[in-house]
Amino acid sequence: NIILGGFYTEGVGVVDSLRAGTLMREKGQAAGALHVAPKTEVLGIDVEAGRVRRVRTTDGDIDTETVAITCGVWSPRVARMAGTQIPLTPAVHQMIDIGPVPRFRGAKSDIEHPIVRDMDTNMYERQAGGDLEIGSYAHKPILYDPEDLPPVEQAALSPTEFPFTQADFEEQMQHALELMPEIVGDENVGVKYAINGILSLTPDGMPVLGESPDVKGLWAAAAVWVKEGPGTGKAVAEWMVHGESEIDLHSSDIARFHEHQKTRVHVRA
Repeated sequence: NIILGGFYTEGVGVVDSLRAGTLMREKGQAAGALHVAPKTEVLGIDVEAGRVRRVRTTDGDIDTETVAITCGVWSPRVARMAGTQIPLTPAVHQMIDIGPVPRFRGAKSDIEHPIVRDMDTNMYERQAGGDLEIGSYAHKPILYDPEDLPPVEQAALSPTEFPFTQADFEEQMQHALELMPEIVGDENVGVKYAINGILSLTPDGMPVLGESPDVKGLWAAAAVWVKEGPGTGKAVAEWMVHGESEIDLHSSDIARFHEHQKTRVHVRA
């Protein structure tokens, strides 16, 4: 009786982000348009007369007048190497995986049932094979500094997965129980996996795209989620090459931020 209305979007889908990224990398390499340097650390970005001149790495220097920072939650750290700011903060997104769910027994793919988005509670519930994923964007804000994120070799899970804090998710579990009591309330369905994942948040919730107003040749494409990634990449590439993109990106332009909006205090507020 708690559902008063909703709508069904037939074309919604799920993408394996790791597989999608791998395919795009492979296509770029096959076309001769991409060189990948794994496990290469950026040590600095040299700026001369207000313009990017080179990138210093553990494998040597790269002379260039154009650099695109597409480093997710690490983007502010890289931008500071060039003496500028990308105003975003790493923030926690909590998610748990419960199962096995009897209703999903015998599932032949990860998604066979509709994904549920509860807009009143800013939560989602989605099938994950024989399990159910429950995620929330409405729990207590938990923020980190980019410097708090560990290197890959020091991370217990991954640099963007922190131990789950159950106390911060109690209210969200209650919401899920109210919406799906037969699944969440089943005593035989237990928590199989739970994380405090890390994502990028900006002061106004929009991405940070475009050329830095402080450093010529320094471009940003940060605070972009997986589902917008390919379209954003295409639009920013058009902007870099042609001076404008097919899609109007002014609401995501890095130049929209005033100086006080780039400060740590403002970004975390």
